Amino acid sequence: FFFKQKTAYEIKECDWSSDVCSSDLRGMFGVVVAGYTAQMQRFIESNPGLKSRFDKTFHFSDYNPQEMMEIALQFLEKENLFPTPEARIQMEGTFQKMYDARDAYFGNARVIRQYISEVVRNQHLRMAEIPVEQRNKKAIQTLTAEDLDGFEDKQKWKQRKPLGFRYESV
Repeated sequence: FFFKQKTAYEIKECDWSSDVCSSDLRGMFGVVVAGYTAQMQRFIESNPGLKSRFDKTFHFSDYNPQEMMEIALQFLEKENLFPTPEARIQMEGTFQKMYDARDAYFGNARVIRQYISEVVRNQHLRMAEIPVEQRNKKAIQTLTAEDLDGFEDKQKWKQRKPLGFRYESV
C-alpha cells in the first residue's frame, strides 16, 4: 500500500484495531506513507501503536544545486533541448537560489519539473516567433538564457519583504 501525504495524515483518525493493522499479518504486505518530515513525525506519533508498526523509516535529503542541475538536464534531454553555456550558468544560479531559500516544504524535483515546464514553454513561444523558413534543428534544440527569464519572478522562494508593521529608526 502507498499513501500520499493527505491520505496518510487522515489515516490517524481511523480505527487501528482492525485486521488490516493486525500483527498477525506482519511481513505479508508493506505500507509506505510519504510526506514532509514534520507532518510524518506527527502522524507516526499520533497513535502509540503506529510507531511499532512502522519500524522502518527513511529520510531523503533535499537535492543540492548540482543534483538539481542533473535532474533538470535529464528533463531537458527528454524534450530534446540542450542549454547554451550562458543558459547553464543561469540555471545553476537559479538552483543555488532555490536551495539557499528552501524551507520545510521545498518541493525538490517538483519545483525543478515546474521550472523546466516553464522554460520549455518559453522556448516554444520563442520558436513560434521565428519564421518557419529560418528555423533549423540546432535552433529548435537550443535553450537560451532568454528562455529562462520570468520563472524567478513568480516564485515564493525569491526574497520577499516580511509582512507586518516595521519600525524604522531615524
